Amino acid sequence: MKRGSVIGNIAKDLNLESSKLSTRNIRIDATGNRKRYCDINLSNGDLIVADRIDREELCGEKLSCVIKRDIVLENPLELHLLSLHVQDINDNSPQFKEESINIEIHELAVKSTDPGLFTIGLHSGEIRTQRDISESDSMKQNLVVSVKDNGQPSLSATCSMYLLISDNLAEVPELKDISYDENNSKLTSYLIIALVSVSTFFLTFIIIILGVRFLSQEKAQAVV
Repeated sequence: MKRGSVIGNIAKDLNLESSKLSTRNIRIDATGNRKRYCDINLSNGDLIVADRIDREELCGEKLSCVIKRDIVLENPLELHLLSLHVQDINDNSPQFKEESINIEIHELAVKSTDPGLFTIGLHSGEIRTQRDISESDSMKQNLVVSVKDNGQPSLSATCSMYLLISDNLAEVPELKDISYDENNSKLTSYLIIALVSVSTFFLTFIIIILGVRFLSQEKAQAVV
């Protein structure tokens, strides 16, 4: 909630008249350099948000998150315990990182070409086969991994995966095409290198012949 948002009304909860809040110097005790996180509006008794409240920073992954502070009143002196329950309000969807999908998953679903072939670890995120792969299974498998959190409202994210199953990678058409392209690329490189080498050798040979002829002509002119 944003700063200034109303959480509740202390005057109503404590059955106090709003006009007496100032005279009784009502306040939230935050001794020991603790954050108050909330303040009391002395004109009407509203409890309002005073500081940013980060649930993960306060309580981590705990299911329950409670901030406890004392409400102090004077003339006469009274102490009341304030318990502020911080709810898990969703504001960020789960994400699949490109370098790794080993994230903690609380609730998930896996859909594939063959739903009975794969399973996913509840906490590790590892995808495994849950039975032996047979020849009748499709060589191409499309998997959709979905992750959903427990927040309110629940947010989710999905990741698509494309798998090729084969006991001989050389027989996989997609990999054959890649290998063929790589071979073609290597062959092209070899041809270019050979052509450059032959051209360089031929050019060098021509230069040597011209040089020899030029020297022979100079010698002949010198003798004359």
